[in-house]
Amino acid sequence: AISGASSSTLLAVGRKGEVFQGDGRQWRQIDSGTNAHLTDCCWHDSNTAYACGKNGTVLRITENASELLVEPAFTESLWSICSFEGRILAAHSKGIVEITDDGFVPVEIPAETAGQLVTHGSRLWSIGTYDVLSYDGKAWTQLHCADNE
Repeated sequence: AISGASSSTLLAVGRKGEVFQGDGRQWRQIDSGTNAHLTDCCWHDSNTAYACGKNGTVLRITENASELLVEPAFTESLWSICSFEGRILAAHSKGIVEITDDGFVPVEIPAETAGQLVTHGSRLWSIGTYDVLSYDGKAWTQLHCADNE
């Protein structure tokens, strides 16, 4: 997965905990402290990024370092992570968690599945195996998908 805060502030993550930061000209590897497969990454601001992956792995990444955020009771693989309205949200196959300094907090959603999080404008979208949700910062709306019935 790859994400950019700008054309000169890039992050790429992947297999076996690989994390690379790029400046638009070259890439350098950063020690992630994990060998878990990383599935997605996002920028929270121009200095801080997050990555997620298998077995509940979450990393907070700054310019030259990464910090492994651990929630011992949480072992679901995380497939997607995003920054939305100042919050860091990560999706697994059965739901969404907010990543906070105090741990991973479940987010109540009106659906059984999540999986992929995408922001567009002032909305957060969650696309799961059977469910599509839209969040405007106040309430979730479940969209009807005839193909999923």
